Amino acid sequence: MDPKLNSLASRVIESNRDRDEVDDEAIFAELEAEIENDDNAAFREQGLEQLKLQAERLKQMQQTAYGTYSEITDEKELIRISAHEPRSVIHFYHSDFKRCEIMDKHLAALAPKYFATRFLRVFVENVPWLVQRLGIKVLPCVMCFVDGVMKDRLIGFEELGNSDVFETAVLELRLSQSGKYIDKHGTGHVTLRPEDDEDIWHLYNLIQKEDLVRAPAIRRVQNVSATGSTESHRVRLTLTLQVAKVEYSSAGAPSASADQACQGPNSPTGAPSLAALHISGKVTSENQYVKLGAFHTLDIEVNRDIRIEKYEGWDSIALSRVQEACVPGRGAEVGAVVCGEGSAAFCLLSQHLTLVVHRISTPIPRKASASGTSQYEKAMGKFYAMVYDAFIRHIPFSSPSLRAIVFASPGWVRESVYTWMTNEASRRGDKLLAKSLREKTVRVHVSSAHVHSLVEVLKSPEIVSQLKETKFAREGIVLDKFFKMLASDEMRAWYGPDHVCLAADRGAIGTLLISDELFRYVVSSALVRI
Repeated sequence: MDPKLNSLASRVIESNRDRDEVDDEAIFAELEAEIENDDNAAFREQGLEQLKLQAERLKQMQQTAYGTYSEITDEKELIRISAHEPRSVIHFYHSDFKRCEIMDKHLAALAPKYFATRFLRVFVENVPWLVQRLGIKVLPCVMCFVDGVMKDRLIGFEELGNSDVFETAVLELRLSQSGKYIDKHGTGHVTLRPEDDEDIWHLYNLIQKEDLVRAPAIRRVQNVSATGSTESHRVRLTLTLQVAKVEYSSAGAPSASADQACQGPNSPTGAPSLAALHISGKVTSENQYVKLGAFHTLDIEVNRDIRIEKYEGWDSIALSRVQEACVPGRGAEVGAVVCGEGSAAFCLLSQHLTLVVHRISTPIPRKASASGTSQYEKAMGKFYAMVYDAFIRHIPFSSPSLRAIVFASPGWVRESVYTWMTNEASRRGDKLLAKSLREKTVRVHVSSAHVHSLVEVLKSPEIVSQLKETKFAREGIVLDKFFKMLASDEMRAWYGPDHVCLAADRGAIGTLLISDELFRYVVSSALVRI
């Protein structure tokens, strides 16, 4: 499916996470307006058809207990659901077990949050054949199924702290790692499903040369008929490669010019580009379309499973990367608008990635005369309206994970933009936006309207005070101290593995800075020294 259509389908389903706060008609009206305003005629046609299909699917899902924690009493019905549902979580319980009641409470809290996954409970005495077949001997037992295949099982509370008292987020994190099969020696594989650009970045840092990667692919196949004529067609298959090269690319954010301003708030210019990961290597598992040893490139997409088997086993660094990527509730922590007269860049900053999701550029005339002043004010008003519409589309201002909204500029523009947006939010009656602007906004002076000024933003006292516990803020503080130390006493800084190991042997390391690039290109045996 086209990435834009795939994103559209996901937004329809994901919008139903919190049923009490969802207005289906408003969501579909917004998506329909976004599709109809697209410049691509083929996308408009396919998008409306896809929206109709997703509406029917959503209605069917709401009627079949999606988003709820329901009980199944019939063994055949449970087998049918687990075999046909894309994703299901099944709790095998007994009414006499207190820990089963505790598990019920946490799963009931997770069910509405993961609307596209079926959450079920079944009394073990009602499904004796399944209990024997699956080898269930300890309760509570939670099993995860993906497309009819059991991917994981959680037995008891040992992996949840071995205590009756734990947060729902602990269970959420454990279930998000379903598909991980690693023994005590580090041998095994992990199956992951990237959901956004940050997940793609994590995969880029996780996958190394010689690793085995299994993922869906599309391959052009040629058939030769008895008469000698050739026919080619594309087939979708799953390939396993031994990695030879990994390439990450993040296309620049789309920009809006003055000519595009008339497209309105649902213009396609707001669609952020997706990061891409390309994995090349030799095929290690032969099938009818691809020979063993043939070279192929896998294009990793969001919402597609990828299985990774490490060449030298899973070390603590790789496992911690997987765990960090699966932390629930992560996401953008800062939304920033770096602006000047007629230009603006909209950025989202998370713990690992800074994304420029949109740009605006429009000419602003000088106010050299009375008539020029009128044209200048008109152009600035148009610019403010473009900033407002782009902000609504690209900055998740209502998200609880977003700690700060930054307006940064070298002059007075940030104050004007902020004032215009607060007034416009009041005029439109958008109370949620007005509240977010009032409670989360920080206005910061920077030296230029370029996106690189975000470095100055992160160093500003206003931001440091709010984000001192985040990873990127801590790293920024450490780097700042390092550069100051380097300027005053450069002999205290040492580089390269040999010098660093020598300093470690002598206990002379105050702070060790390691680039992600080291973990991408150096095999595990070389990392043991560090």
